[in-house]
Amino acid sequence: MLATAAPLHADELISIHGAMVAAEPVNAAAAQIKKETGLDFRIVSDGGSGGAVASIGEDVAEVALLSRKITPQEHAAWPDKAFHEVQFGKQALLIVVPSQVWDGGVRALTKDQLRGIYEGRVKNWKALGGEDRKITFYNRDVRTSAWELLMFFLYDDIRKAPPSEAEVLVEPSDVTTAVEFNGGSICVLEYAAPKPAAVHALGIRLADGSVAEPTAKEIAAGRYELSRPLVIATPRKPAGKVRRFVDFMLGPAGQAFLNKTGHLSNADLDAK
Repeated sequence: MLATAAPLHADELISIHGAMVAAEPVNAAAAQIKKETGLDFRIVSDGGSGGAVASIGEDVAEVALLSRKITPQEHAAWPDKAFHEVQFGKQALLIVVPSQVWDGGVRALTKDQLRGIYEGRVKNWKALGGEDRKITFYNRDVRTSAWELLMFFLYDDIRKAPPSEAEVLVEPSDVTTAVEFNGGSICVLEYAAPKPAAVHALGIRLADGSVAEPTAKEIAAGRYELSRPLVIATPRKPAGKVRRFVDFMLGPAGQAFLNKTGHLSNADLDAK
């Protein structure tokens, strides 16, 4: 995936490699970044977070956009690099159900229960403490960051995720419409996406029996695990044009694009 803008000057171009989800708000902000900072950029999203870290480790790119922090192994692989990292938001998904399921008594699911629904082993809400109602699971498009995060949550590695025969929904609006008008349905929805009153977000029941609610407070604290950080990383402390880029994404104008692409901004997390 490539985002481009017509160059002003060669020295005003920034080379960026990034994970798909972390690139979403930056791609959306491209025109505003150019208008306010004079910067143009290209984002190469092949290779995910690992490829992005390697790109700044090898000085192929000036900025890496990550969906996790740089690992100790990556620090060790490039000991000459004083990597600089800053979180500029978080991705989180809501597990959404219609009023019929919510009013039937299902308010939270464990990871194992959600995995059972995804795999088709759990077929009725009665097995989960709800009413006798067939479960209809809607999957997200495998090309989206929403599907990727759900699979990381359920299986830790998307390569371990079994295929699903469930109907696929692409846009957040598709999710809310399908869930609202199907009494036994369940899907995942981007945190900041508009959600009608008849669509409800379930909590995640943890191993100790407590429930992590889908709130900014629980996401910021790390208890609500269907989430991950969005990080800007550079091979050294940002300066010059890279500093201008980072400052824009951390400022009010840049942070607004987190919400516009369905994510939580730093302000959302700080207001917990």
